[in-house]
Amino acid sequence: MKLYFNTAALGLSLLAAQVAYSHNINQSPFDNEAVNRAVAAKEPAGLRTVADKALQSLVASLSAQYAREAIPANFVFDVSDVKSLKSATLGMAFEVYSAAPQALMNAKTRFDQQLVGTGIWNFMVMVNGRAVGLVGMEKIQGNWEFSSAGAAKLANDVQQSSQRNAGKQGFRFVRIYQATSDFLEVKNDQGELGYAPLIAARATLQLASPFGTSSGADASSAQDILPKIQAILSKNIAK
Repeated sequence: MKLYFNTAALGLSLLAAQVAYSHNINQSPFDNEAVNRAVAAKEPAGLRTVADKALQSLVASLSAQYAREAIPANFVFDVSDVKSLKSATLGMAFEVYSAAPQALMNAKTRFDQQLVGTGIWNFMVMVNGRAVGLVGMEKIQGNWEFSSAGAAKLANDVQQSSQRNAGKQGFRFVRIYQATSDFLEVKNDQGELGYAPLIAARATLQLASPFGTSSGADASSAQDILPKIQAILSKNIAK
């Protein structure tokens, strides 16, 4: 079983001429149903059915393994005991988007136009309305396959950040692997793109969150965070 514990990162970049993102200027209140519809509309047909079977199989396996013993501190999901997983369901799904590091360094194209879907999809695992982890799925030789599970802190951060920043068009999950940074790409009511740093990006790029390291920060324009990303990329690519 391959477990997903890393909160690595993916691509970001935009021309300096891009209009700055203005968070909460004439921004509508969070609309959970609208965001869910927008995110669900992007899901590949049949993927959720396969992912649900994978989750149920994983829960059955974990339940058998820890039926008579306490779960370890580094357990796959953020639950107090394995019995809690009996009510686990799949929540929102999102594809991981990325961009080539050299393209990010050159910044000759708007960042959002550089982003490409990786084909990796993550499903939020929900228990009593709370995100307790992710289940990852990949298409291998034409078939959807379970690829990872875990990343409870990231799942919780995505849930909080989407509620704080996502508009009715939902969001895109952006991971800059070479800079160990994750973001949610969102749009405000004026159609301006913004990038909300998730837990790995806040740590790597030293971006402060007004709510601490475990909850969502406001979105910023790509031009505001691109220099920080480029600085990290320069160091890592040179190694």
